[in-house]
Amino acid sequence: MATLTANVLSEGQHVELDLGAKTDLLRCRVIGFGGANVVLSTHTDPLPDELMVGRGAYVIVEEGGLVQALRAQIREVVAGREIVVAIVDEFQLGQRRRYSRAPIALPATVRMVPDGPTTETSTRDISGGGLRLARAGFECERGDVVEVVIAAAQANLRVEAEAEAVRVTGDDISLRFTRIDPASAVLLQQIALAFYR
Repeated sequence: MATLTANVLSEGQHVELDLGAKTDLLRCRVIGFGGANVVLSTHTDPLPDELMVGRGAYVIVEEGGLVQALRAQIREVVAGREIVVAIVDEFQLGQRRRYSRAPIALPATVRMVPDGPTTETSTRDISGGGLRLARAGFECERGDVVEVVIAAAQANLRVEAEAEAVRVTGDDISLRFTRIDPASAVLLQQIALAFYR
């Protein structure tokens, strides 16, 4: 269950979209995040005419008796069921991340920059901004820079990136991308969002 503490949104959370102009509130579910953009899904049919790109709106978040209204702007309406809004107000994601992460295991190799040995491992979760890997005996510390390759031939997926270790435990390494092809970052973001649809 999602919790609300000072402007927090989480995947799966139910919110309402207020378009003003005496329209009914649209009941929505948060699918995920991509920077300041929030992807919402709705089953309201028909959608109000006021739901148009560029229009200002409010995302109404209610949790534990607290109600907050986050100013937003409609960025896109996808297939009449998904709405992309840009949050204008300052807000935090439930996980303090800018991108949704999905717990998807994919084959990966990691190596210390510039010329460390390669270690075969797998992802624990992925996002457009970074990922978490099973450590698999790989030695690194917070702040180290690594090259990572995610490859799944059956899915025709190959992502190469450079990343900084931001958290290292006995089992996992959390990485933030420092260099990644923009198309690859978008692809990872789309995979993560698809997980929550």
